[in-house]
Amino acid sequence: MASEGAYYLRRAPGAEAFRAAWEAALDFGVQNLRDIAVERAIEGVPVPVFHKGEQVGEKRWFNDRLLMFILKHHVGVYALPASRRDQRPDPEPPRDGETVMAEIRQRLATIRDRQLHEIAADPDKRAAWEVLYGPHDWEKHEPAA
Repeated sequence: MASEGAYYLRRAPGAEAFRAAWEAALDFGVQNLRDIAVERAIEGVPVPVFHKGEQVGEKRWFNDRLLMFILKHHVGVYALPASRRDQRPDPEPPRDGETVMAEIRQRLATIRDRQLHEIAADPDKRAAWEVLYGPHDWEKHEPAA
């Protein structure tokens, strides 16, 4: 289908299911970009290392600005307005990096699970997911009776 036809169909009366699938696909795309950004901030990205014109290895590059952006918009004190940052009650003691990373991974898993529950409850979103990512076992994400 040409893109013009898709846009026309999305606006057409009676195309609610297509519109819902369209919105679900956009949501999945944005969530995928968020996941990639978080993964890059945590894991870094490989950068090839060259010597005399030949690749001799690679190193990981960590984008601190990306990490700061994510923290600023999603985590604890960084989400507070600047005027309230100094009004925090008793700051937590410093934690080791592994503990923090485990908490971040757990929070990401919780977010992903919540999203999959939401998708499992909506047949249009399920269909859009399967078009984008392939078959999925939805039974484990359906709410308990």
